[in-house]
Amino acid sequence: MSLLEGGVHGKAVAWGDLRVPDADGAVSHLQFSLTASDDRAVLSRFNSMIGTLQVGHTGSRHQVLVGDVLATPSRLAGGIGLKGALGTYSDGGFSAIGFAGDNAESWETLLDRETNDGSPTRRQFTRRVHGGALSYQVGSGLQAFVTHQGFSDRAAAVSPAVAAGLLPTHDGRASTFGANYTATIPSLGQLRVSGEHGRSSYATAGASSSSDAASLLDLALSTNVGPMTVAVRGGRTRVGAEWRSAIQTLTPGLDERYAGADISWDGLHLSQDVRRAANDISVLGYNPELESHTTRAAWSPSFLSGWTFSALRSVIDTTTGPDQSQSVQRELGLERKVGMWSFSVAATSLDLRYALYPYADGTTREYRGAIRAGLDADWLSRANLQAATFGFSLGHQRQQTAYPTETSTRIAAVQATVSTAPNVTYSIDLGRRFTRDLLAGDKFSSGVIELQHQRALASGLALRAYFRKSRAFRGLLTADVMERVGGISLSYQW
Repeated sequence: MSLLEGGVHGKAVAWGDLRVPDADGAVSHLQFSLTASDDRAVLSRFNSMIGTLQVGHTGSRHQVLVGDVLATPSRLAGGIGLKGALGTYSDGGFSAIGFAGDNAESWETLLDRETNDGSPTRRQFTRRVHGGALSYQVGSGLQAFVTHQGFSDRAAAVSPAVAAGLLPTHDGRASTFGANYTATIPSLGQLRVSGEHGRSSYATAGASSSSDAASLLDLALSTNVGPMTVAVRGGRTRVGAEWRSAIQTLTPGLDERYAGADISWDGLHLSQDVRRAANDISVLGYNPELESHTTRAAWSPSFLSGWTFSALRSVIDTTTGPDQSQSVQRELGLERKVGMWSFSVAATSLDLRYALYPYADGTTREYRGAIRAGLDADWLSRANLQAATFGFSLGHQRQQTAYPTETSTRIAAVQATVSTAPNVTYSIDLGRRFTRDLLAGDKFSSGVIELQHQRALASGLALRAYFRKSRAFRGLLTADVMERVGGISLSYQW
């Protein structure tokens, strides 16, 4: 018996990247992508959606962008995607950036288009943002900068019913200043120092305003010690519990310290990273803490040409109020390259432990191997091919939890790509997973097959034909899902 339901759906995708150079070397461009489909698995809320839309002009000293823009004034200020405008200007050691727009779910929600199912178009507040940054090269290796941004949530953009389930709106601003310094110090090495400090204030609807500060400092030194290359780094980031920016890339209340080192010598690479973070979240009544230690090693000995050994150990301890947990990951790997062939094997283990919830304790063991090859010129000439690559991989995973559950999964995959002419390519991807519940006896499988053909038809015109079939949880009556997708696309570049 099967609960699978069939159906035929259509999907159309249009995209473009048009660039027009001027006589003085400046370039104007238009980039866009649009998807239309009646398949709700592809587009769940609208029959068509704009993926990307941007027009712009770039000169030797300036750039103006309108549409989808990404503003990244600084690390404390964060980076935010806007539907608006962004401009930059530089002259010698001086540079400036300005931006303004709306941070919205999509162009469709910004334009308040009607949804297919009648649900509210906007599911979150639209945030209106403006800001800018100035930087100046003070001297050799020293750059100073300042940033400012303002933001305001538009409560009227959503219905009262939706607004009732959202966090209160915010109106605020944030300003930062900082510097980046790079210098080569004789007999010591290359030194890099970055620092930034900022202050923000915001008002929440129905409450009084709040303000707080944030700061960060990073130091790095790279030097040579005899035949070895040594790099050390360290830093600290402190964010006030009431710090706010247009997009919250840093967690309020965060206090993180880190230190690390990298050593390279005669094919041996060692890396150590230590981090400790705490969050001052007074509303919880406790401060979550995290401490991690990560060690990596890779060795390609000169006396064993083509061999690479690798190892990883990562330990993460987390304290959340009365609960403590630990995650321990280990991995060993070996790779061998012989001409056009590459062979690799790896073993990975993951152990999870919880103090208050021991039934969630679990272990995962995974073993995998792979063979890959890219045919060299001699083989290609014999087979009358332009290019050919293929790969084959096998894996086995075993998971156990104290619940108790225990599953065993076998994984296999094959990939191949062949070019029979300069602009004619065939490819195939196959993948299967077989999972067995060792305690309950249940069995299910998942798999995918994808075939693709691409060829150039004429100058600037290209054809792509593809077929994809996937099936997940075959053997589990209520979760069995199968999908077949086939299509033809034409693209033209001018």
